Amino acid sequence: MRKDALLEQATMMDTRAPVIPDLISQPAGNGRLIVNEADINAWTERLKRTYTGEVQRIATKLKEEEIASLSRHFTEEKKYQKLKHDNDNYQLHISRVEASNRIMQSQHARLEGGLTELQGQLQAESISHGHTKQRLEKARTEHDEAIKSYEVKHLDLKKQLEDQNRELEEMKTQLREEESKCNHVRTQYEHSQQRVEMLIAQCHSVTSQYEQTKASLEDRITTMTTKYKTEITSHAQTKEREVQTMQKEYEEKLKAKEHEIQQLMGVHERGVRELTDADLRQELEEEITKRLQMRVRVVATLKNDFAIIQNIFHELSEARRSFCHGAMTQGAVFELLDELGMQLMILRDRKQADIAVMSTKRKQESELDKRTVKRQRM
Repeated sequence: MRKDALLEQATMMDTRAPVIPDLISQPAGNGRLIVNEADINAWTERLKRTYTGEVQRIATKLKEEEIASLSRHFTEEKKYQKLKHDNDNYQLHISRVEASNRIMQSQHARLEGGLTELQGQLQAESISHGHTKQRLEKARTEHDEAIKSYEVKHLDLKKQLEDQNRELEEMKTQLREEESKCNHVRTQYEHSQQRVEMLIAQCHSVTSQYEQTKASLEDRITTMTTKYKTEITSHAQTKEREVQTMQKEYEEKLKAKEHEIQQLMGVHERGVRELTDADLRQELEEEITKRLQMRVRVVATLKNDFAIIQNIFHELSEARRSFCHGAMTQGAVFELLDELGMQLMILRDRKQADIAVMSTKRKQESELDKRTVKRQRM
């Protein structure tokens, strides 16, 4: 916006160029024209002051543009610091992932403790089963002896034996239930062990993928940061050289215009004039119009390039945020980086072509000025 305002102000100043006064008075009696030398000198001084002020204003504008270019460079440096801050946040995220990995390892240790407790319970139940079996064998022996001793004599004992048989059946049923429970516990233990092995394998796989992704992203971020910083610095230096070149050209054009004015004064003194005042005014207006059009095109090109660079940095920050949140895969990040690199290469080629065209135009203008000066001298 500031450049547009400066261009508009320069255009308004150029439209207020001093009007060339009538330098020739009424003809003399002998058929020759009478030239008022005082008017010529006053008009020459006024014209010199006008264009000297204009050149100073142009130099001021160029200085402001140089300051704006340095400001943009500082802005890009701030963006680089922001990228560095994002990288620190990414390192913090990595430390959090490592902490979660340690938590998973502690959970694995607790699972192993649970498995140890299950093994202890299984051993205790096995011991209890052995004791129960021993008691059953002892009861069966006592039962056989009681049958042999009291089968005929005591009917009541027979009832007691039947009761004992029922108790034995219940104990057998309990024993089968305990055996089924032992089998179930053993099956659960085997499933738990398989699950633990699967979790360990998943932990190793995730750790390996994490290390590979971390190394790849660190290399890619370092490469892209160095590349962008180099291109931004080179762009700022190129713009600074262009501003210095334009300032030198305007100074040379001012000297050439002063020389043309001196030649016009000499021509008036000799009474010979090849260019009229209208021709000089038209040449000045055409020259100013060409310079303004060239400045407008340069400003529009700079705005377009700056918008492209801003878009590239925005897409980079969005890609990093998406990758950190898991919304973008590693392959998609690499494809985006390749695409942004291609855009930067296209921008660089276009800028080189623009510089070549500007150089050609400046050479043509220089040759045209030389031919004009040579024609006026003749």
